[in-house]
Amino acid sequence: MCKACPIRELGLSDSFGNSGGKNMFAYKPSGDKWWLLIWDLDVGLGEWASCLPDPSGSEPIFYNWDTNTVRLEGHPPFRRAWYRATEELAAGPMRAVNLNPVFVANYNELTNNGVSALFPFTVVTNVCSTNYNYSLSTWIEWRRRVLTNELAAVATTFAITNNGGANFTTNTANVLLGGTAPVKVATIRINSTTSDAPVTWGTVTNWTVTVALTNGANPLTVRGYDRLGVSNAVDTITITRQ
Repeated sequence: MCKACPIRELGLSDSFGNSGGKNMFAYKPSGDKWWLLIWDLDVGLGEWASCLPDPSGSEPIFYNWDTNTVRLEGHPPFRRAWYRATEELAAGPMRAVNLNPVFVANYNELTNNGVSALFPFTVVTNVCSTNYNYSLSTWIEWRRRVLTNELAAVATTFAITNNGGANFTTNTANVLLGGTAPVKVATIRINSTTSDAPVTWGTVTNWTVTVALTNGANPLTVRGYDRLGVSNAVDTITITRQ
C-alpha cells in the first residue's frame, strides 16, 4: 500500500493514474487520509512493455489516458510534489548502493530456507519477447536514469526574479514578489516568520507571492524549505518604497 506513491516511476503503467487506468482501489480509513491499494502488479518490474530498458525516457513519468488525472497532473503544486517524490526515490531507494544489498539479503534468506530464487544480478535473455538481455538490478538502474533525465528537464535554482534579482525602488504599497524554486522546495517563508507564505505556483518552477511594503527600505529574505522543514535555499532582495 502507498500514499500517492510514484507508481509510474517503477514502470507500473497498468494502474489508475497511468496509461492502463485500472488495478487500484482507493479507500479512506476513519481519521486518516486517502490510501491507494495497488493490485495485479505483473506489469511492474519485469513484464510486458514496462520492462523495456528504455533509458531514453520515452516512457515518461506523466502518461495516462484519464482526463481527470491529466488535469490533476497538470496542476503545478501537485506536479511539484510528484517530482519531489520522484527525486527522493531516484536519489535514495533506487540507487544500486542502497538497493543491491537488499536484493542479496532477500536472495540469501530465500535460498537458505529452501526456496528457489533467481540471483538478482543474473542476466535474463529475451525479456519481453525481445532480444533485451539484462538483470533486475540493471533494469532498475535504467528506470532510475529515466527519472533523473526528467528531473533534469525541470531543474532550476532558488532565486528572486524581480528586477533580475537586484534591489529596486517602487511607490506601491504591495509588490508581487516572484521567483524560481527547485522541486525539492515544498514551502517558502519570508524573513523571520514561521508561517508558510501563500505562494502561487504558476508553473512547476515559478512562484509568486504578494508582499506588503512599509515606507523606506524593506529587506526581504526568502527561504525555501523541503518537506522535512529543512532549508537549503535562500535569496535576498531589498525593495524600497518611496
